[in-house]
Amino acid sequence: MTNIMLKKIFTRKKDIPSKSLMKNLVDEGLISETDNKKSESSLFDKLGEMSGVLAVAYDLKPLAALDFTTYGKNKIKKLDIKLINKVIDFCNKRDVKYIHYAKRGGMYLKSIFFRPKNYQKAVNLMYMLWKSPISLNKPYVQFYIGKSLGYTETNIKFFIKEKLGKTLTENQIKEFNNKFNKDKYTIDDMKPLKIKIVDKILL
Repeated sequence: MTNIMLKKIFTRKKDIPSKSLMKNLVDEGLISETDNKKSESSLFDKLGEMSGVLAVAYDLKPLAALDFTTYGKNKIKKLDIKLINKVIDFCNKRDVKYIHYAKRGGMYLKSIFFRPKNYQKAVNLMYMLWKSPISLNKPYVQFYIGKSLGYTETNIKFFIKEKLGKTLTENQIKEFNNKFNKDKYTIDDMKPLKIKIVDKILL
């Protein structure tokens, strides 16, 4: 779907994007073998990273990770605030929550959005991002992040090759998947970090 078509949709109807539209546009990541121009589309110009949260509400992605601190919220407010408020209302009705690290500075991924069935995945990802002793630039951690956010293994492999210069073998992927499926961290495992679950999205 072209940007012109998207603009016509939003001019005609100021409503949240449909699930079918989101399925066609769901983010594949910043680096992908696919010629991905989604970030330039009218939809992503209007919603920014909240498009990922909407994808979670539609069960198109298990998690969405972004900065939902005061700083991050202020950036979101500069977009199409009326449309974003409708998206937030829909997400709350779909019981989307987020796990949040109350910290200033550092890496920007401090908020992970999820529906209740993916609570454990959200906790695991927060642990991996902020508490794990393994460096973020290691292939396993990048695989873990991509898998948690619902990216395809093909896209994850391409990302790791482009960013880290590492080519994952089938045995490595199998090993990574086994560990990923077995991990089960808790909020207590992240103490003394100030981690909390927020039940309602408020901008």
